[in-house]
Amino acid sequence: MITIESTNLWKAAFERVYPKGSLQQEFQGKLENAFRSFRDLSSTLLGEIDRSFRDLTVHDVSHTDALWQSADLLCGGEDGIRLNPCETFVLGGAFLLHDAGLALSSYDEDIQSIRSSVAWRDAAVFFFRRSFDRRPRQGEIENADVEFLQKIDEHLLRSRHAMQAEELAIRGFGEQSIYLIEDHHLRESFGHSIGQVAYSHWWSADETALKLDRLLGACPSGPTEWTVDLLKIAFLVRCADSIQIDSRRAPALLRALRKPSGVADLHWNIQEKLQQPLVRNGAVEFSSKSPFKLKDSDSWWIGHDLLSLADRELKAAEVHMLERGRQSFAANRVAGIGGAVGLQRFIQTDAWTPVVASVHVSNAAKLASTLGGERLYGPKQMVALRELLQNARDATVARRALESRDQDWGEVKVSLSFEDQTHVLRVNDAGVGMSSDVLVGSLIDFGGSYWRSEHVLSDHPSLMASKFEPNGKFGIGFFSCFMVADHVRVISRPLNSAKNETQVLEFRDGIGGRIYVRPATEDEQLIDSGTTIELRLHADPREKNGMLAPWHYRSRMLPQGESHRRKEPWTLDELCQWLAPALDVNLNVNEYGSTSVAVKGNDWVNIPPELLLARTLMYRDADDREKILRSANALERMSQMTIVFDDEDRPIGRAAICKTLPFEEDIPAGQLSLFAPNVVTAGQFRSHETHYICGLFLGSPTIASRNAGNPIAQSDGVPLANWATQQGDMIAELKCHETVQAELAGFIRVLGGNARHLKCFRTTDGTKTFSELCSMRLSNQVDLVQDLLGAGSGRIELNSNQIGVCAGKMKSIHDWVLDSDPFARANHKIWNRYWMSLWGAAIEAVASSWGCELQVVLQNMISRENEDLPNRGVRISFDTLVRPGTSA
Repeated sequence: MITIESTNLWKAAFERVYPKGSLQQEFQGKLENAFRSFRDLSSTLLGEIDRSFRDLTVHDVSHTDALWQSADLLCGGEDGIRLNPCETFVLGGAFLLHDAGLALSSYDEDIQSIRSSVAWRDAAVFFFRRSFDRRPRQGEIENADVEFLQKIDEHLLRSRHAMQAEELAIRGFGEQSIYLIEDHHLRESFGHSIGQVAYSHWWSADETALKLDRLLGACPSGPTEWTVDLLKIAFLVRCADSIQIDSRRAPALLRALRKPSGVADLHWNIQEKLQQPLVRNGAVEFSSKSPFKLKDSDSWWIGHDLLSLADRELKAAEVHMLERGRQSFAANRVAGIGGAVGLQRFIQTDAWTPVVASVHVSNAAKLASTLGGERLYGPKQMVALRELLQNARDATVARRALESRDQDWGEVKVSLSFEDQTHVLRVNDAGVGMSSDVLVGSLIDFGGSYWRSEHVLSDHPSLMASKFEPNGKFGIGFFSCFMVADHVRVISRPLNSAKNETQVLEFRDGIGGRIYVRPATEDEQLIDSGTTIELRLHADPREKNGMLAPWHYRSRMLPQGESHRRKEPWTLDELCQWLAPALDVNLNVNEYGSTSVAVKGNDWVNIPPELLLARTLMYRDADDREKILRSANALERMSQMTIVFDDEDRPIGRAAICKTLPFEEDIPAGQLSLFAPNVVTAGQFRSHETHYICGLFLGSPTIASRNAGNPIAQSDGVPLANWATQQGDMIAELKCHETVQAELAGFIRVLGGNARHLKCFRTTDGTKTFSELCSMRLSNQVDLVQDLLGAGSGRIELNSNQIGVCAGKMKSIHDWVLDSDPFARANHKIWNRYWMSLWGAAIEAVASSWGCELQVVLQNMISRENEDLPNRGVRISFDTLVRPGTSA
């Protein structure tokens, strides 16, 4: 208590002499004794914080004691702010409890109970996605390393600690109900207010001023004049805490014992070097024990950030205190922050100079318009529609998850109309809506995705722990609106809000003009929660370069160098199907009064295969699409389109392995004009095409333009490999040309599958399947030789111990890349190189023929690359397999 008792705050409250026997003297003593007991009990609770946060700087009772000195500085001298004993009691109590919620012991639950909560799961999924850019698979979080689990524990305690502080002064601990404020009357009178003030240090300054601008009347048993100004106390707690960052919180010995790492160590370093602050000329002034060398520059910048935060707190406190008729603190800023001199004058550096400035974008509107427009997406104006549909879908599915609605609930409406001589595009959803903070924050924060910010954890508890999977991840899609319109209105009503709380965000002159936020007029108000985005288009969308105008389409579906252009403009229905082929909500379209259902939620799984493929061919006119889909053998291949499920039995693809349509039996691949139609999505929206696939695979985007992505099926290779194997069996039944079989067998192997019945090897006895090769009696030494089944210089004459492998050795050029053999059939550097190719299949077949373990065969493999084959005189690659127990 020495630190506290030395402050003017303590002396004015508890050492001031009142007339003997007076109510003031009696109640003063009661408050003092109660606070001493309060402090003693709280010190035990505060001591538990170290068990939850070992890397934190000091948060025990010595920190709360030091806050009295910080508050003393801010209150000033004789002419400064005065507190009566009741106000001092509330202030001291708030100091004690403001961080006490960081201790796990302050909760009724143990750590296992906390980890089973929805809030913990929410945070775990959120941080897992931030680290790995995907949702965790079953069991991944439960089996995560200790460091990851500790990170989530700390996040949850940190996010809840202020709220938990609100109840600590009035709740009992243990079976005997031990209270931190033992006196029942004082606990009843001040406990709730102490908790509120403690909680408020986590609010914004504006929220603090709004909620705590009031006086708490005198305690029933105390002097009537001893009221409590909660606003004054709350801002004193906030500001005192923000400037208490000196070496008392980071003792050198404790740092040496705890060995903090990473960012935590930078915090320890800066605070360890800071002296106690002083107030001079209306500013809180800090100094360091010694200059910061270049190796400590990161710590210096951490200090700059901490003091900048303190500077903002002091300035906000002065504004709110003066506006509400309160006396301001003795300091309203931190010396060296925001001034011309700079912090270096006070927190000195050694042989380096910090540039206290931030990166400035001189024309933020132009940057957003450029990077969110044609420079990113290209000239196709249909991108704006895709991005709006994506945002509407995310909001709808988020509400579906939050309210535990059926998986077929929810719809998005898109319309085109002609109003006041202007073509108007509207996209409407009945999703979670957006608050004013989101409208003027995350929505127009270029590069800041709301779904990837921690705000979503507090705004929508339990959402991240659900199966909700947002498409939005880059935070730039909204800006594509300005490719097609200057006048944009965003009308939104947040979930669980009243109709009259609908807000409008309006751009009247593009992204570079003024932005207006206002309450919705009566005719704009939304009946249900959700969002409507209205774009007044520059021109008729069907005219040249418009959203629905035909454009030259280039894709992997077409031979290299070729493109296709529709004869007629797109309809809005066609464009919606093209953009959102795997949408999981209903998409209703109204085009100048003509209505249709473009997509039914998740219908890609069960609609007739020709309708699914028709969506991939929307870049062609209807007659072309019908002709292609009815071409020879096309219907047979479509009937072989089967569903790929992930390890949780969710459909992630529906396709057949196929290179071209038609899939001719006797014509080698490469002589046909159209590659198999397909699409890989980014979420539920079109991303790109791939080779050797006829159908659709769900994917995730890898670049902001969403023109490239990875099929999510490749993240867990076993289901994909099993599907590829089944596809190989179907292809074998078609009896197609051997060169086609070999080419598709190579692709099946890329996916981790087994093309067991396809002709892809050659021996002196002719072409062989994998199964046939396994059953042959092979010699004790086998050479694997690169071979081509077709005619030409690639086909070689084989001897009896050679097997021709109809593919190259290295990983495929396709965009399907599995990290490792999904079945972990062997652990060897040669296997790691070849398992995804027909060479790996050949090695497997030889091991099976010999009746040996694959691992043993690999250990007996002699690799001889790029040697001359004597009977051909050309450089090729081959390897020699030697049966265990024999010599080469």
